[in-house]
Amino acid sequence: MTKLQPRYNANIYYNNYHTNRDLLESVGLTLKNDIRYYTIGSVEVPRQFLSDELWKAITWIQLRFYAVTICTLGGIYRRKDSNIVVANYRNGISVYGFETMDKPPKEAFDLVEGFIFINKNHKIPETIKRMMDEEEAEKMLEG
Repeated sequence: MTKLQPRYNANIYYNNYHTNRDLLESVGLTLKNDIRYYTIGSVEVPRQFLSDELWKAITWIQLRFYAVTICTLGGIYRRKDSNIVVANYRNGISVYGFETMDKPPKEAFDLVEGFIFINKNHKIPETIKRMMDEEEAEKMLEG
């Protein structure tokens, strides 16, 4: 894995080592209808506050969220069937390109939802476990 720099802000844990602002803004809009709620005033916390399994999942979500939103046009996107929001200003792109997506994939919304679930319940939801397992299996198949 990578070097953890555990951070905490208003009951949300995250790894400051990775690009995280878009994900935290998505959580703020989803839970508090405030894009900056979880991006101001975080503090460092000992890694022991959460299990290694939870830190691994949080870090994986942060990396995956970045990977699936990097080619999406910057903006705020809402899932029609729920209150989940994907904010994509920092990582997103501002002009159309060869591989630009108009909106983030469903997976981006699932990652925000899973990130919130982990922070609220201190458990990894089955959807995130499945996504992590699938990615690991793909890597094993590639060699």
